[in-house]
Amino acid sequence: LREIKKHGRAWVLDGCKGGRRDQRRWLEATPERLAALSYAISVKPEDSDCLLAKDENVRIFYSTVLGRCRRILKKYGIHDFKTLRAACAVEEYESIAGIKPMGMIKVSRYLDRKARLHVAHILGHAREQISSCYVGGY
Repeated sequence: LREIKKHGRAWVLDGCKGGRRDQRRWLEATPERLAALSYAISVKPEDSDCLLAKDENVRIFYSTVLGRCRRILKKYGIHDFKTLRAACAVEEYESIAGIKPMGMIKVSRYLDRKARLHVAHILGHAREQISSCYVGGY
C-alpha cells in the first residue's frame, strides 16, 4: 500500500506459476484495485504477511475462505477467479489501446500489438499470444 501511495501503482514481484521478476511489471492503482487491496489488508491475520494465519495451511484456506469467495462470485455471475484475471487483462488492454478488445471499432495493428504485449507482460507471460486467452483474437 505504501508503494501505491508513493508511485500510484504496484510492482508485481510474484505471480501465477512463480511469476516473473521484472522492473517493468507494474499495475496502475485504480479505485477498484485500491478498494480490493484495502479490504484484503483489513482481513489479513495480524501475525501474517499474507491471508493465511500462521497456524493455517493452503489446503484449509482453499476449502474454507476461497470456497466462500467462489460462492459469492457465482452469486454475482462470475464463474471463477480466472474470470477476474481476464477482466484485469481487458482493463489493461483498454488502458493502452483506448478501446475494449475485440469490439466493433478496429485499432491499429501497432496499438493492438503494444496492448497485447503489455497484457502478456503484466500477467507474467513472455509470449504475446498468451494475451489472446484473456482478451481474444488471433
